[in-house]
Amino acid sequence: MFEVVRKLGEGSYAKVFLVRKKGEVPEELYALKQVDKLLIMKHDKVDSVHRERDILMIARHPNIVHLDCTFSDDQNLYYLLEYAENRSLSDLLKAISKIDSLIVNRTSSP
Repeated sequence: MFEVVRKLGEGSYAKVFLVRKKGEVPEELYALKQVDKLLIMKHDKVDSVHRERDILMIARHPNIVHLDCTFSDDQNLYYLLEYAENRSLSDLLKAISKIDSLIVNRTSSP
């Protein structure tokens, strides 16, 4: 179904992989979020995970990745998402923080 290209990241309850659909032409890349069912149940995060899915399903905005589909197996939930190359929110926030620091340093210099 999917070929894993590489791991993109990992959070408290999920891992995200860069994948491609097998046999798809032209070859398109996706982000596949794998959410551990036991962990979200153990930490009472089921409602949060369902809310995230519901929001991504209806959201239509250029700054929000598109949710292509969801599926599950015995251990995990999976979200197949648009792959946003070089557009990690945490990386963007770090970059903005650095820019803010530079601006503060330049404006406070004599």
